[in-house]
Amino acid sequence: MRQTTFKGKTFTAEEVLAAMERFDREKRDTFPSHWWRTYTIEHNGRRYPPKEVLRMVTGLGKFKGGEPTNRCFRRLGFSIVTVGEVAQDETRVADVVHTSLSPDRDVEKPYEQTQLPEVVFSPWSPWNKRASLHRANAPGVYLLAHWDSPPPGPANPEAREIIYVGETTRPLKKRWSEFHTSATTAEKAHSGGRTYHKIFAGHIENLYVAAFPVAGLGNVIGRLFCKYVERKLLLDYGLKWGIAPRVNRR
Repeated sequence: MRQTTFKGKTFTAEEVLAAMERFDREKRDTFPSHWWRTYTIEHNGRRYPPKEVLRMVTGLGKFKGGEPTNRCFRRLGFSIVTVGEVAQDETRVADVVHTSLSPDRDVEKPYEQTQLPEVVFSPWSPWNKRASLHRANAPGVYLLAHWDSPPPGPANPEAREIIYVGETTRPLKKRWSEFHTSATTAEKAHSGGRTYHKIFAGHIENLYVAAFPVAGLGNVIGRLFCKYVERKLLLDYGLKWGIAPRVNRR
């Protein structure tokens, strides 16, 4: 079980999730927004104040926030973002929506000019060489498949051999590391990895990965695009084969 320590207090990701649920029930509607104006934990589309969540988990009183606090959550697999960056992106999106709904204005809509990249995956790479894939530090969408000998060229996202389609708004190689932990040990780091472990008993000898890195679209559009591509690929696979990839079935 993944755990971390802060000022002598050891806790797990499960305890953080429990604190988040408690925050939603007891504090979200009344918690002062200016108390978390720099960093936020993003989880399941919601934001949480890192220092307050840490206080709820550990029972500690006064302590400094910032990177020491954020580091604890990152160690447990949670995503920390800068509130200012998120707010800036969301303000731009709100401006686009306002412009598009204004009947008396004939102006360009900035996000309509965004050039979304063509979805082209890397060639298949053996799982143990995944870190060498181009732009593995970027967020993106990825495919996992079992092959004895994969076909050359860009990976086909509709190949019958695909067992999982995933996306991440964090670095791909970090998410793959979490998958590897769960796939080989069944620890709670990646739900797809734990499913893989149940089905394949942790065997990764013939596991391959292909990546579609996504960068340069900004926090909001990049996140939405990754999620869209993942869902579209799952739908296309289902339409072709009548079933979801094996590890995506829950």
